[in-house]
Amino acid sequence: MAYLIFTLLLFSAVTFGNSLSLALSLAQSQGLRTLSSSYIDGASLSYKKTTICSTPDLDTYSGYVHLPPRVDDAHQHPSNLFFYYSKSTKNRTAPLTIYLGGGPGASSMSSMAAEIGPCSVNSDSNSTSPNPWSWTRESDILFIDQPVQTGFSYDVLTNATIDYSTSNITPTDFHDRIPAANHTFGAGVFASQNFNGTVNSTMNGARALWDFMQVWINEFPEYESPDKNVHIWTESFGGRYGPSYAAYFLDQNEKVRNNQWTNAPSASSINIDSLSIHNGCSDIITQGAFYPIFAYNNTYGAQAINKEQYEEATYNLTKPGGCMDMAVKCQELAQRLDPHNLGNNADVNAACFAAEEYCYANVLGVYALSGRDVHDLAEVPTSTMPQPYSDGFFNRPWVQDALGARVNFTANSNVVYNAFWSTGNALITRGNAMDDFASIVKRGVKVNLIYGDRDYLCNWMGGENISLSIKHDQSAAFSSSGYADLITNRTYVGGVVRQHGNLSFTRVFDAGHAAAAFQPETMFRIFSRIIHSKDIATGNISMSEERRKTYKTHGPHSSLDRKNKLPSPAAPVCYTLDMPTTCTANQKAALMNGTAVVEDFVVKWPVS
Repeated sequence: MAYLIFTLLLFSAVTFGNSLSLALSLAQSQGLRTLSSSYIDGASLSYKKTTICSTPDLDTYSGYVHLPPRVDDAHQHPSNLFFYYSKSTKNRTAPLTIYLGGGPGASSMSSMAAEIGPCSVNSDSNSTSPNPWSWTRESDILFIDQPVQTGFSYDVLTNATIDYSTSNITPTDFHDRIPAANHTFGAGVFASQNFNGTVNSTMNGARALWDFMQVWINEFPEYESPDKNVHIWTESFGGRYGPSYAAYFLDQNEKVRNNQWTNAPSASSINIDSLSIHNGCSDIITQGAFYPIFAYNNTYGAQAINKEQYEEATYNLTKPGGCMDMAVKCQELAQRLDPHNLGNNADVNAACFAAEEYCYANVLGVYALSGRDVHDLAEVPTSTMPQPYSDGFFNRPWVQDALGARVNFTANSNVVYNAFWSTGNALITRGNAMDDFASIVKRGVKVNLIYGDRDYLCNWMGGENISLSIKHDQSAAFSSSGYADLITNRTYVGGVVRQHGNLSFTRVFDAGHAAAAFQPETMFRIFSRIIHSKDIATGNISMSEERRKTYKTHGPHSSLDRKNKLPSPAAPVCYTLDMPTTCTANQKAALMNGTAVVEDFVVKWPVS
């Protein structure tokens, strides 16, 4: 769920004992059924029916798609991509939704257990409760930990240690003994942490996901829905994943239909019905101006930066040779020297990396002076919303065994993030996301952009500008559509929405970056209406292809006059697996010197 500069690793709290055999126990999880693939040479699928978040009326499965190195990758590496598949609780003919975490390197399993999945992890980090607003009520959902080395996914099984005080993970040769674990240190089995053992651009991620889906959708025996439409939903850095992945899938579909597929023994089309992104960062050129604007003058009346800081950040964005010029140079150079965005051209990487560093330090980074959380204007930087309890839960041995996990859980992967950062693709869109958006809208995919309006990191003002800047046949009609109220229920208006044709933009009131954690019912209603092709405002109008051509929302053309008040900050929780961002200096010191009182990964003393 965390994004960009602010991502951190969250690792195992398991004490593995004093022998190497115990350290490697996760690599030998039992009960997995393995199938060889006939679609990709050398690929296979292993899975099991899992009890995690299952109920008598809900079947859940987890496992891996094992992909061999691609010969056309700049850095060849195996990919063992973890998935968690939940069938719909009430609709056995439900469509499939692919859910991707952001990051880059954020696990989709965090969203499953803290936002939209069939269960929510309790504060003991050891049990769960049913989620009344689970999206599995309306759709089968396939949560995928990608790119490789994210979440439970791995390239090569590797013994390593983790320093929770810094979130650094270090591959280690334990010989015949493992160091003892405590609240600030652990050891276990992880992905390799090799910089070249993951992908470094959205295009490389798209190719890996296409291969994953060819195996999974054609050969996973438990997927049997007659509705072959697929919906993609993602968040945060998914603003880059989403358009790039969807456009790539559509391009591959054309090759399959035209018998031009040559990369594998066989392939089938994957019918993308919709792409939905909540609180997505897609394009710094289109969204960049709204970082200082949102920080200085938002709809909550919370002036996070002063006028001088606002003017300086705006100048750094727009001045000759500033952030915008550097981002444009990055994109132009990438289109000329690395048109397929493979991340293997040193000149392109250097230009995009320089743009990334400058834009963050001199435009986005001004917000750090505010003392507010980048994910929620109402909170302080040590906020733990959504609650962090899934990190400990997924590192419980019994949970990992039930899932068939072969490595410890990495909620946010530093190695994945750093791989993208090295090519400038963590902050700068090396390809052209706006062209990708336009392409997929023109080809009939419904694109939905949803934003919680308390988020700074991928704020709704920039998201609105994305929606207004997508060039397609009905751009003018979309822009002229007004904002209608989003009716959550009979007594609550959850936001406002602009919708016309294949495009919608929704501002969700009183929600931060992980919008579904803040407004679960509103986000469920939005999801349900998209899945069932209803209008987002009310859910009462069926949106057939012909109806979408004439339907448009009515109301004011701006929602800036819809203002709210910030709530009080939530009670702090110092969570040992997320020590750098959730604990005070005093609590960190107590953890380091061994005087802290800890229960279920939560520091009970000192209280602040």
